Amino acid sequence: MARGMTANPADRTARLAIQARGPNIAGPSETRARILETAAEFYRRIGHRKTTVADIAKTMSMSPANVYRFFPSKHAIQSAAAGVLLAEVIRAAGEAARRDGSAAERLRAVLQALERLHAARCIQDQRLHELIVTAIRENWPVTRAYAHRLSSVVAELISEGQVRGEFSQGDPTTIARCVLGATSGYLDPLLVTSGASSSRPTLDQMTDFCIGALGAGPKATTIPIPPGKPNDTGEPPCSPKPPRADNLSVPNPAPAHRSSCRE
Repeated sequence: MARGMTANPADRTARLAIQARGPNIAGPSETRARILETAAEFYRRIGHRKTTVADIAKTMSMSPANVYRFFPSKHAIQSAAAGVLLAEVIRAAGEAARRDGSAAERLRAVLQALERLHAARCIQDQRLHELIVTAIRENWPVTRAYAHRLSSVVAELISEGQVRGEFSQGDPTTIARCVLGATSGYLDPLLVTSGASSSRPTLDQMTDFCIGALGAGPKATTIPIPPGKPNDTGEPPCSPKPPRADNLSVPNPAPAHRSSCRE
């Protein structure tokens, strides 16, 4: 299989890995990687819907049956290719989360990295972006795994911020989901557009809002007002409550007949 490969630029990385193992030797993982890289190149040019297993096999000098040894269906290839693209996003988010700085600064860097990657793919690799959109819209398992991993990256940052006193307390996972929900218009491939809208805040402005909401500000305290002094509104303090009527010496009126629901 490796001997009959065409000189497709999409296979360059895989071929280097194969050569490192030895001449004309390709393990299953390398072959799978070659299939996915070849598929991604077709997706980039003509889209994932028009790409056939026969197209991929022919480019790699393989038979379609041989491709099916590694992927049971055309959809399995599409799902795995989408997983590779989403893994690139998670990798970028993880790198931003591990940079130096406060938790708030790194949270901002993570959100910016997500927006930058999805927006760039939407503009520069529109057909690959369409693959991700299809996967999310149809709720492929690979997209659910992506959402879980992304939430975990943000939740870990929230937890660190809470330990350092930067963020208020609360369940980090729930808070992470709230942050990602508030910024989904910039980070969700379904909602990402190629141009900014003047009718909504920027990602930086929305991030400022989220970080402000997470801030561990001082708790409000109640300051007692001394008797006889005006309160903070400038009005005199409330006068003492009058005594209760049952404490006054007032003759009781004649008893009146009362109706009862039991009568």
